[in-house]
Amino acid sequence: MQTQKVDKRTLRTRKLLQKQLVLKLQEKELPHITVRELTEAARINRSTFYLHYQDINDLYQALETSVVSEITGLVQPLLPLNDSAQVFNVTQSVLRYIQENLDPCQALFRTDGTAFVRHILIANRPTLQEVWAVFPTETEIGREYAYDYVVHGFAGIIRKWVDGGMREHPDMVSIIAQELVSRSMGYFRSNPPAER
Repeated sequence: MQTQKVDKRTLRTRKLLQKQLVLKLQEKELPHITVRELTEAARINRSTFYLHYQDINDLYQALETSVVSEITGLVQPLLPLNDSAQVFNVTQSVLRYIQENLDPCQALFRTDGTAFVRHILIANRPTLQEVWAVFPTETEIGREYAYDYVVHGFAGIIRKWVDGGMREHPDMVSIIAQELVSRSMGYFRSNPPAER
């Protein structure tokens, strides 16, 4: 994407293109969407598209980055996950965001949900000191594995909820996540590596 001054018109055009991409992703897979059909739906010239994005994949990455940035803005003030109340609050924030931004989130999950979740996790990865605080009895390598185990379980809960059609209320799923993550964190805290 070219570097340029970001004014209101530029932002509006980018949002319009991202919205059209989300709509097209409801109809077909990303590799089958063309710049031509996207610009026709958005009623802009192809040259305008190329002022903002290199290709459809660049537009998709911009959409994903935008959503991840918004989720990160909600999650960062609640980190690190030191206790079960924080687990509940983080889960609730993420699930409510997904509900309120359903179309772009579903498009991202449907296109490459694994990469989308990985992008969220990388953007919100705690420092080594924060991981040590959560898993004080682990070795450095053990902490990394313990953290990844808990976080990927957390991500699995979110993915299960989305894939299941989000039938359960976010608070209910947040309570389930809180319980499961808290049990895992409690196990690691109360069982030093030598005892396992």
